[in-house]
Amino acid sequence: MNEFEQHRASLLAVASRIVGSHADAEDVLQDAWLRWHQADTSAVVNPRAYLYRLVTHQAIDQVRRTRARREDDISPPDPTVTTQDAELAEAVSTAVRVLLQTLDPVERTVFLLHEVFDFSHAEIVPVVGRTERAVRQLAYRARQRVRAGRPRYQPTAAEYRRTTERFLLATGTGDLMAYANSCAS
Repeated sequence: MNEFEQHRASLLAVASRIVGSHADAEDVLQDAWLRWHQADTSAVVNPRAYLYRLVTHQAIDQVRRTRARREDDISPPDPTVTTQDAELAEAVSTAVRVLLQTLDPVERTVFLLHEVFDFSHAEIVPVVGRTERAVRQLAYRARQRVRAGRPRYQPTAAEYRRTTERFLLATGTGDLMAYANSCAS
């Protein structure tokens, strides 16, 4: 199985979150698949990160094209689109707040990479500088703390804003490792 097919399900999930529809996400994956097969993959050091970045960029381009078509359309805007955007923004905002209040930076990094972006424990080891066993324990502890929902920290408004901006930038650009490294430091 090639790299693209190996990560297809998680790439589709990322594209779906960005574009907001399964059909559009399938189109994004098709475009990304074509670009992947046209690229010189022998020069790619981390195929998984490259694919996530490729799909994220394709999805963002899809959203921009859709918005441009919508702006050109003289019909009234679709109110469900803005409602969906607002709901997504609210969900991200709530999730970031919960993570900031319940997890320390290393736990947050492990949780996001493992639970949200489907990185293996072994792939997280170099990011947080811990053993694989320690990463497993951190992931377990982070899941338990998120489920319990008991705030342990009181982040400032600036921390909350900075973390939310970095998260949105990372998911928008596909540079998940830069976000993870900024959280772990």
